[in-house]
Amino acid sequence: MNPAVQGISLTLLTGLVWGGVGISLSRIVKTNMDFPSFMFLASGLILAFSLAVMPDYGKIYSGDANYRLFELLLVMLAVAATSNLGFLKMRNAMQLGHHGFAWAVSQSAMILPFIFAFLFWNEKMGVSRFAGAALILASLLLFSLRQIGSQRDTSDLNSGTQAGGAEWIALSISAFLLIGISQIFSILPSHWSGWSDKGVLRVPLFSLFTFIFWTGYFFSKGSKVSFKATFIFSLLYALLVLSGQITLYKSLDLMESVKMSSIVYPLAVGTCIMMVVVYSALALKEKFGVAGILGVSMGLLGIILISI
Repeated sequence: MNPAVQGISLTLLTGLVWGGVGISLSRIVKTNMDFPSFMFLASGLILAFSLAVMPDYGKIYSGDANYRLFELLLVMLAVAATSNLGFLKMRNAMQLGHHGFAWAVSQSAMILPFIFAFLFWNEKMGVSRFAGAALILASLLLFSLRQIGSQRDTSDLNSGTQAGGAEWIALSISAFLLIGISQIFSILPSHWSGWSDKGVLRVPLFSLFTFIFWTGYFFSKGSKVSFKATFIFSLLYALLVLSGQITLYKSLDLMESVKMSSIVYPLAVGTCIMMVVVYSALALKEKFGVAGILGVSMGLLGIILISI
């Protein structure tokens, strides 16, 4: 198969898997499952799976993977801290209001690495990418306006969401900023001179620090592990998250070989946003309104323009 076709197929698959992650989180929030127990189990499973299938232990044992290892540890710690805090903020936003909008806002954080690269790494952005970033930021405003308007829409309450207004906006924007910062940290090693992930350590290290984060959260809440209530969901979630990591890196490698790697994140993120938005409309019966429809449309158009 042509590398470009194979790469695009894997990119779309990545987006669908990420959409599955969003839908799983939405279901967990809606069913009031014990969240600390769920994340404790899920993060432990992700760590175990990643250690089993990802590292190149031969290069680790030989010492080939030791170059800038300490800096990598610090960077992946920062990635885990900011991304998991952002994930927690997004989950809290889902509890207060529109699930589809909360997911779309948080996933739109992909524009922050683009802006950072332009400001600090002298990467050329072009008119289309500036326009795309502006559209995504405008979509966040429209989502916020729709959420404020939902305070007066009792049909949202009937669908199982609670209009959170200003608090929903604060949580969603916090998730947007934290997840965007985590993505900036995650690409820092790629700019280190002479460095490559020879030991395939980035995902396992991220998984390790993520497990530590959720273990601390679990014990701080005084929770007990609810195996019967959460294990199946935790296992499914762990498999989706790890599958998304595997297909993402494979698609990046394939698309880089044909000089098309810049479209991987926008295409995957756009696919996952659409999947969760459709789910929230059909399964959760969440109302979108004119502002919401415009917000989704502008956000997706912005993602397309960023990829050009």
